[in-house]
Order: sequence, then structure tokens, then C-alpha cells
Amino acid sequence: MISDRFLAMPEFIAQHAKWYPDKTAIICEGKRLSWRNLNQRINKIANRLIALGISKGDRVAILSRNCLEYPEIMFGALEAGAAIVPLSTMLKKETVALELEDACPKALFAARSVLSLVEGCGSITHRIMLGGSAAGWTDYDAFLGTASGEEPDRVITPEDLYNIVYSSGTTGTPKGIVHTHRARLDFAMTCGLEFRVHNDAVSLVSTPIYTNGTQLIFLPTLLAGGTVVLVSHADFTPARVAPRHYRLDSGRLAWMQA
Repeated sequence: MISDRFLAMPEFIAQHAKWYPDKTAIICEGKRLSWRNLNQRINKIANRLIALGISKGDRVAILSRNCLEYPEIMFGALEAGAAIVPLSTMLKKETVALELEDACPKALFAARSVLSLVEGCGSITHRIMLGGSAAGWTDYDAFLGTASGEEPDRVITPEDLYNIVYSSGTTGTPKGIVHTHRARLDFAMTCGLEFRVHNDAVSLVSTPIYTNGTQLIFLPTLLAGGTVVLVSHADFTPARVAPRHYRLDSGRLAWMQA
């Protein structure tokens, strides 16, 4: 009998961790996460957020350039039942403040390099910093601490909120665009079929994860169990990336595992 139970994106990641745990899921700046490690870290974040009182429908904001931690925070928050609020690091401080005020997140993950954009965000209960520590902020590694890497006991339904992505605000104040888990999963499947993304796919992601366009290839690759090569968009150049991961094979670029 085929089950008709809805599977959300975090559950697909858990399945990849089960069937090919040692396969590389994410590569970023020379560091790698296997599907097993990625899933365990996602679970740690989810369990830690749940322990802090994050419940279904709460918002968790992320302000960071592309980094290895971004996907694990993103899916950890989702697995906890929260909706993610990805914030652009290219905005002015005033605009970031408007978006935070609109979304009302209970937790905020922010990289040290862009911390100035969220100065004065004292109304957010839980503030976690990537790459350092400061007064009023919890260090990311300390936040993970001894949290359990087991799957949390939380069920995601198709109509639960997945994210709030803000528009550019070119004609006015940025507006929050809401997607459900069903909408994002359908999006990933549709784009994956269109771009022929499969389990052996290796996808280069050089644009910010917080942009909607990046999800066109980012989500399908993770859904299919491929490998995402994540590049910091702050200093991306083709010459900087290609020699590290690719070789010329009969006139075509081929993936180098080593």
C-alpha cells in the first residue's frame, strides 16, 4: 500500500541521510557536509529551537551571506515547525528593521560580518551569531551545544508556512510573500523536472540563498539528493570556482570528486 502522507523537504533530507549517509550533500569554501552530518545538524537545530519554545507558525529569521551553516539553519527551523524569514544582506539597516518588525521573528540567526544591520533588534527573544560572539548574542556552536541529533517529534502539514520572502520594494515598502510547504515542494519538483536535476547532479549555487531565484536550482538538487556547491556570493568569480571543482573533459566541464 502506498502512503499518501505528505513529505516535507526536511523529511526528504532525512531519507537521503538514511540511504546514502556518506554522500556529499553540501560543499562550501572547501568544507563538506555528508547527508548524515547535514541531517544530524538540522535535527540539533530543530530540537534546540523546540526546547526554546519555538512552535508551529513562529518565525525564524536568517541574515547571512552563503555559508555552510545556512542550509542547516534553514531546514532546522523548518523541521521545528517554524517559517523561515531569509533577509538580504544588501539592504539598508532601516529596511532590515522594517522587515523584522513585519515578520516578528522569535529567533534571529545573523553572521558577524553583517551584525551592524540588526543593531537594536532587542525585541527578538533569541539571537544567535555565526562566526563570533557579542553581548546579547549566543555563539552558534554554543547554541548547538549538546542538542539531540535525533529526529524531532513534529509533524509538518502541506499548508504549514514554509517561508516569508520579502519583495525588493522597488515601488514601495517591501512586502512579505508567503509560501507553504506544499507550494515549495511542488516548486522544487517542477523545477527539478524542467532542469533535469537528478541524484547525481552537482549544482553550483553562487547567488544568495535568501533570493527566490536561487531556489530554482538549490531546492531541486537537495530534493533529488544531489550535491550543492555553495559559493559566497560576496566574492564570486568564475575563475575562483571552476578550477577547484571541475576539470575539462572532452570539451565539457566534469565534476571532480577529489
